[in-house]
Amino acid sequence: AACLSMLAFGAACGCIAGALVYVDFGTPSSVVLLSSKVKGAIVAALPLGAATACLAIGSKSASERFGRRDIFRFANVLYLFSAALASLSNSYTMLIVARFIAGLACGCSTGITTVFISECVPAKTRGKYTSLSPLFGTIGLLYAFVMSLVIASLFAVGDLNAATNVSGEVSSFVWRLMLLVPILPCFAQEYAFRFMPDVCPESPRWLASRGRYQEARLIMESLGQTLPSNNVASLAISDARPIEDSGFFGLFKSAKHIKATGVACGMNMLQQFCGINVIVYYAPKILNSLGYGKRESILLTVIVSMFQICFGTYLSQKIDVYGRKKMAMIGICGIISGCALLSFSFSTAGSSASPGLMAILGILIFRVSFSLSLGPIPYVVSSEVFAKDARSSGVALATLVQWLCNVLVTFTFLSFVDAFGAGKVFVAYTFVGILALASVYYLLPETNQQKLEDN
Repeated sequence: AACLSMLAFGAACGCIAGALVYVDFGTPSSVVLLSSKVKGAIVAALPLGAATACLAIGSKSASERFGRRDIFRFANVLYLFSAALASLSNSYTMLIVARFIAGLACGCSTGITTVFISECVPAKTRGKYTSLSPLFGTIGLLYAFVMSLVIASLFAVGDLNAATNVSGEVSSFVWRLMLLVPILPCFAQEYAFRFMPDVCPESPRWLASRGRYQEARLIMESLGQTLPSNNVASLAISDARPIEDSGFFGLFKSAKHIKATGVACGMNMLQQFCGINVIVYYAPKILNSLGYGKRESILLTVIVSMFQICFGTYLSQKIDVYGRKKMAMIGICGIISGCALLSFSFSTAGSSASPGLMAILGILIFRVSFSLSLGPIPYVVSSEVFAKDARSSGVALATLVQWLCNVLVTFTFLSFVDAFGAGKVFVAYTFVGILALASVYYLLPETNQQKLEDN
């Protein structure tokens, strides 16, 4: 039930990919075509909003004052409002504002889901269950791509030359309908919270940190866990006193917190600078630029996402078997290969007969490899390396860094492609992958099987 928030997050991120190939404003006789910078701003508004939300979640006053369920429900309200506003947009400025609000919801989802899961499951299976968070994000992307494809097919838009056959009103209705896709997971989670409270209880560790030991004990027992030292107070702190989260500034007051902050933020930076959200947000546009039709580009993106989910589901079960570091290094090698193939496909687009096939293969290798490395590992490690008094703020700061890097990458991608060409841009991402491989090898600690209370 907690991962439904990540499903909504994936849907909010993915719905813009399909909508972006149709979105325009104006009248049928005077259509306003959006520039690369405006499209970049529309895409980057979401991660900018998410970064803002992470600042709020990571503050000392907010991180521990509100329960995890309260933050989930607040995120659902934001998802619903932003989807409605986006679908009613009459200018790109209004659409950017709507996407910013959606970003606030995404920041809440990514900033709290892994924390919640890590606080509810035992150490021996924590990696498996925490890695479900990014997996549900990927499923949300697939859900958004499938719904976009269905919507485009129902209204007979999407072929490369179909614009002459479809009215501007129908095309406008299609992309607006695509932006409503994230609302279904929100309603599903709200239903679970209201009518199935035992399915997604409050975090027992958060309750213990507030001195609500009896409630925490009942929830721990309902989850089938043995309490440390038969005393639920030990979930909060060794002397059983309720604790306060250290806040952002507290992360830089001790060597232990500084090291954990460096690891968590570094992994989240590498996750974004490898180019994942370029692949997520712009995959249909990339394939469209290599000669595929609009609807065909979305269909191919759906197929790639299905492969990623199949592999991701299997590999997420192995993260507690092989460890975080080994999985990360194997996956990053695949990311490097995928970026190299994408670069080669664009570099040979004029001379090769099948640049599109190489691009599809590159996207497939990239996303499958991402699913076993820089997809789940930063989330898992971020929730594990911090001590209890820094966990909420630490994860929020790491997520903030992730979203700020996301803003930088997604806003500049189209402009960089216009200036340097897509081939050279993916060469740059290839070198980032090499840097990520070296960083993981030398700097990433192994947190497999480590109890949260040991930090």
